[in-house]
Amino acid sequence: MSVTVITRPQQYHIDFFQEHLADLSLAGKRVLEIGAGIGELLRLLQDHEPVIDELVGINNIDYGAVDVGRRARLVKADVCAMAFPEHEFDLVFSLATFEHVHDLQRAVEQIHRVLRPGGLLIAKWSPIWNGFDGHHYGETVKVRQAIELPWAHLIFDRTTLGAYLVDGEGFDRNQARQATEDIYESDWLNRQSLRVYREAFAHPGFEVQRFDGIQCNFGPLMARVAAAVDRGFVPRWRVAEFFRRARPEEILTYKLIVHLRRREERPPTQNARPVPTVKS
Repeated sequence: MSVTVITRPQQYHIDFFQEHLADLSLAGKRVLEIGAGIGELLRLLQDHEPVIDELVGINNIDYGAVDVGRRARLVKADVCAMAFPEHEFDLVFSLATFEHVHDLQRAVEQIHRVLRPGGLLIAKWSPIWNGFDGHHYGETVKVRQAIELPWAHLIFDRTTLGAYLVDGEGFDRNQARQATEDIYESDWLNRQSLRVYREAFAHPGFEVQRFDGIQCNFGPLMARVAAAVDRGFVPRWRVAEFFRRARPEEILTYKLIVHLRRREERPPTQNARPVPTVKS
């Protein structure tokens, strides 16, 4: 049984689709989305390419009752333990998901397994833990009060962040306690570094076509940190210690974009499907 859900893509869905998916030739192909939510991107793909063979989206949460269109389906599944057969998909893509995956190496291995030789993995995620909003309490998480101080979860720590949120950002004590638990203890973030992501996606079975780290504009962020120091809410020594130990690439990179192609392992057979190509 399905229920009617109005699936309206947000701007970040549209941007990802236009930049990474719109130019792929996907007629007759089988496509898997990791972390599909309620299927916003699946809907965009169906509207764009009406003869895709199959669209499957997986989530850790069961959205099976949501109607995502005639040729798409949502499945509750863990990317680290997918039950799909080997070589099942021509394209695997993912948006804003890998910062929540704990066993990154296992996830990449599973994606490699379900991709056919020559198939593509396209992924974009943000932010990573060391990014300025790596705590995930920002404008994009509407159910939580935003944390305004960049790198607040790294300038402070598990024992001191709550007091700052109350005194410096107006959280009530319950909100500050919940935020602290979510940021440092919950399993909804993997809290991994850029180095760990690079190592996990350096799978020998993939050819790297793109691995871009997009960096933030440091000046305005540093101005916000300086303003908090000037107001007396953030000790100057904490900021100095944070920047002393921080690696610039780690704290400035807030988006990662990966395009990987599974290496060919055997000659193409007569029944093999052609891989997605960029339309000329």
